[in-house]
Amino acid sequence: MSLASYASAALGFSEELADSLSEREIQTLRAHFSEKMPRLNWDVWKLQNKVEIAAFVAASPSERKKRKAWNHPPEKKLLLTLAAYQHCREGYLLLSFADRLVDLAGLTNRIVASQAGLQCRQLLGKLYQDEELEWPYDDSPFLEDDEDG
Repeated sequence: MSLASYASAALGFSEELADSLSEREIQTLRAHFSEKMPRLNWDVWKLQNKVEIAAFVAASPSERKKRKAWNHPPEKKLLLTLAAYQHCREGYLLLSFADRLVDLAGLTNRIVASQAGLQCRQLLGKLYQDEELEWPYDDSPFLEDDEDG
């Protein structure tokens, strides 16, 4: 399987995760971020739960439903789902950019170093500018965070 195929699968998983939440759950999640968890706390939460987030991504939807620790309290399922969505989007970006580097095989070391650096800059820019990476729904609570501070 090529890296592009893995990237496509990661994007598909992110869409599956985004689609798994009901409108009511999305509203609950939005309210949670607006009222209880600013972006910085969210970033810390994701770092503290990175292993669990990766396991959540690796699990099938039916496995996610069966695992009590992921569904109780109900808010945890919502946080894990959004974190897993972001995790898959990040994976998609990394795999997409890595696939571009495969085409550089056989070129000179200097050209590869030059192109790899450019690709890294583009990847970092994409990570910080892709609003859909953070929130796949309308009215992102994270954009409100940015405007406030």
